[in-house]
Amino acid sequence: MDIWEQTLDFEPFLRLLGIEARTLGPDYVVLHLPVRQDISNHLGGLHGGAQFTLGESTGLATAVLSLGESLDRVAVLTRAATIAYQRSSLGNLTARARVAHEEREQLQATGSSQKKARLTVPVEIADSFGQVVTTLSVECLVLSR
Repeated sequence: MDIWEQTLDFEPFLRLLGIEARTLGPDYVVLHLPVRQDISNHLGGLHGGAQFTLGESTGLATAVLSLGESLDRVAVLTRAATIAYQRSSLGNLTARARVAHEEREQLQATGSSQKKARLTVPVEIADSFGQVVTTLSVECLVLSR
């Protein structure tokens, strides 16, 4: 089972929303959310709650992949998150997050020497025209199971 299928098993809400993995790397994650009527707002864009879930999930996936541990060995939680809706979304949304190599090394060192580690992940969400519509800062808490 790949890491995204394992994630969907741990968090079935992500499957319900229809979030898809596009890129799952040790320092770069791209998740995608196709627009659907049942998760849209009154203006036809994706609902703010769906956008938050897409961004939060991208931040959490980036944290766990940066750590290099499987989900049965660590639990990744949101400690805090801030979100800024910058413009109305048009069409499908794609979220991107990157962790610098130095941050990844620090996270791995902290995670192996302690039972928990923290990492703040910046996330950008762009619409189908490539315009950034939403940004998040997701503070992740990684706990050993």
